[in-house]
Amino acid sequence: MTNIDLTVAWREFAQGLPREETALSHQMNNMEPTLQDDGSTFLVIVDNPSIQNEMGRMQAKIEAYIHNRLHNNTLHMVTRLREVTDKRRAMSRVEIYNQMLKQSEALRKLKEEFELELA
Repeated sequence: MTNIDLTVAWREFAQGLPREETALSHQMNNMEPTLQDDGSTFLVIVDNPSIQNEMGRMQAKIEAYIHNRLHNNTLHMVTRLREVTDKRRAMSRVEIYNQMLKQSEALRKLKEEFELELA
């Protein structure tokens, strides 16, 4: 069994959720389960505690589906909150433009040649 097999089974489960679970289905489709080195655990990284609680509520169903689909009854799901390692604020258009000017000689030449300014 590979991570690809696990991801395919994960996405099949997500797509098979009932209409009432559409939000969870979309969230699951954006997650990437990863088989751990022990071969019996797969890790799912979630963005917030609410989703982690939802995954906990669905864990038995998810594991049962994956056990059946992959013919592996030893798999166990573990969730972890995504770690925020870099706090970044959104940059304004002017800040982005100025940063691009610093990084690109060609853009600086265009700016000077055509006397461009960002309003």
